[in-house]
Amino acid sequence: MSIFSFAELHRLLCSADEIPPESEGVCIVDYALNDGPRCDNTALLAAPVAIVEETKHFWISDCIAGRYNAIETAYQIHKFVGRHRPARTLIERLSGWQYLQLEIIRQAEKYGTDLSPMIFFKPSKKPDAKRDRILLFKTACDEGRVHFVRGGWNEMLFKSLYDYTGEKRNKGRKDDPADVCGYLAQFG
Repeated sequence: MSIFSFAELHRLLCSADEIPPESEGVCIVDYALNDGPRCDNTALLAAPVAIVEETKHFWISDCIAGRYNAIETAYQIHKFVGRHRPARTLIERLSGWQYLQLEIIRQAEKYGTDLSPMIFFKPSKKPDAKRDRILLFKTACDEGRVHFVRGGWNEMLFKSLYDYTGEKRNKGRKDDPADVCGYLAQFG
């Protein structure tokens, strides 16, 4: 059973002009360096973050997900971060992260893109770590601190959140977009 409902997610939709001008942009990346049909997706999320009435709020302004090989993953990260120009970019530190970092920098130099500081963080290996951070995101949604800027990506992200049940076995459902939302709530 889903922990999110489409109705509650749609209630959190907003327009881009509702983002406070003092917000600070963040991009979150959950990557997979393989593009095989059974592999995880790479998911990227952009969100301005601002303090409203002494509480942190998130305006998710874009999210993409797909299966890419290693070079295409670096290109997608470079392009996404270059488009959103966040104050910081948080990227999971998985195997091959140094190669990914070098390739992102190479892509940025090739295309003349100025990238924000990239922070590679080590994901928790604790049991249920993914579930716990997605539940943290759910709490932020329930408290009205998450806002989804209307865009063509909304339904893809909403489907990922709706499909997430918290079960250890996801039965082929790709939960990478939901996981970057969890990272946003944890580190944003």
